[in-house]
Amino acid sequence: MTANPYAVPVDQFVARARVPLVDQVELQPEAQQPPADWSTDVVTYGGDVDGE
Repeated sequence: MTANPYAVPVDQFVARARVPLVDQVELQPEAQQPPADWSTDVVTYGGDVDGE
C-alpha cells in the first residue's frame, strides 16, 4: 500500500488547528435596558384565538 499523499503529521495538524485565545473571544456590547416607560400590554385571554 502506498503512503497517503494528503497525510499531515499530527504535530503540524495541531499547530495549524490551534486558534489563539485572543481570536476566540468576542466581546459583546452591554445589554440594552428598555426605556423607563416601556411595558407590555396585558393581553387578556392569552392573546390567541381559542383563549388559552
